[in-house]
Amino acid sequence: MQFRLVAAVMLVGAAWVPSAAAESFPGVTWTKPRLMITVENWTTHCPAQCIVYEGDEDRGEEAWPLVVVHSPVTGEPSAFYTRWAEAIERGDNETVSLIGNDVRALEDGASLHAYVAYTEAEGVTRGRDASMLFMYVSKGVIVPIEIKAFDKEDLAERTDDVTAILGSLKLDAAKASAALASDAADLAAKRAAIDKGFAAAGRVKLYMRSEIVIGTTFGLGGLEMTNDRSTTVYALLPGGVMLTALPDTFRKPDLERLKANGDVGSWSKTAAGYALVMPDGSRRSVGLNASGELVDGDESYPLVNPLTSRDLPGRYETLSVSTAGGMATGNATMIATRSDSSLDLGADGRFRQGRESYVSVSGPNIGGGVGNNDVVTGRWTFDPAAYMITLTPDDGTPAVSGLFFCYSCDAATVGDENWDWNVLGGEKWWRANKDG
Repeated sequence: MQFRLVAAVMLVGAAWVPSAAAESFPGVTWTKPRLMITVENWTTHCPAQCIVYEGDEDRGEEAWPLVVVHSPVTGEPSAFYTRWAEAIERGDNETVSLIGNDVRALEDGASLHAYVAYTEAEGVTRGRDASMLFMYVSKGVIVPIEIKAFDKEDLAERTDDVTAILGSLKLDAAKASAALASDAADLAAKRAAIDKGFAAAGRVKLYMRSEIVIGTTFGLGGLEMTNDRSTTVYALLPGGVMLTALPDTFRKPDLERLKANGDVGSWSKTAAGYALVMPDGSRRSVGLNASGELVDGDESYPLVNPLTSRDLPGRYETLSVSTAGGMATGNATMIATRSDSSLDLGADGRFRQGRESYVSVSGPNIGGGVGNNDVVTGRWTFDPAAYMITLTPDDGTPAVSGLFFCYSCDAATVGDENWDWNVLGGEKWWRANKDG
């Protein structure tokens, strides 16, 4: 498939003139786009390290579309597209649909690849977002540059900014390759250490303090209450690897993405507690108090209660609600979505996972709704060394695994009804009862 929009950027290749660079990754430099500013938002949506730009609203620019420069990689462009899509689907719970792709040859054996895709979040009523992913390839090194927009038609608004980045880009392929090889060797050693630690019957020690922050925001449906979780994590994995963020799994964490986000360090045991090497390379000694909490200066972090399979049988529930339209937006028609999920774990190792979703439309001349109810049954197992549950459906679909723990329960209260569970890596679950 050919795209006029893709060609508009690709055909400027012959006239590119490198300029003084203000931003960099190892072996790569470029100039930040004019009238754009660097922001921290969305960096966790990248498969590895990235720098995100939005329009400078103080100088009359719209914030969106965003421009994202990803850290260089080696391999095939199609492989990076797959990693990028998987990172969005795994981290953001969105569906990525490829619209099309194109490639053009440039001077000196370089090439420029482009992929255009929709990204759609479940339960979001504004519609599909769109991304265009450019990949400049030279001597085996790929520099990906992305435009992220609310709609495919908006992607063209940032092609001049991408052209400016490509025009200023300087790539030292040898330096970039050496840095990538060094990082890969470090992460491979950490993965091997984790595997060896678990093989020796090691267990994760998860120290964490988590708080729910209640607030309000003026959203599409008017004034809405919000509740967000603020969490500080010290996850000490077998083998001496430390994480300062929760991964998808402790046995096979995505170390590349965690390291890019500044969440990988190391630890070793001391007589008084632990010696930590923080993600920024600084060193810190922490102790343990009489309650077994990790003590770092004036702050203390409880050990998340180590569960066993006997602790889990019961019923767990969560819900999500979103609205769009309404009088607050000047539109009397309102669209509301609600999704209720439940997970029943039986003492016999059986599970029942239910999900009910409903979309309703209301307004002066319209009203109605549609709902859906899905149920999955199968067997469950729990890995206490890694706080991980696995659900294997009866229908033969792939098993699903994820973290499973209680944020604030101790051995005496783990079976009580409470709102404080992480179920399959999802927050804001509560335990409805112990017996299921």
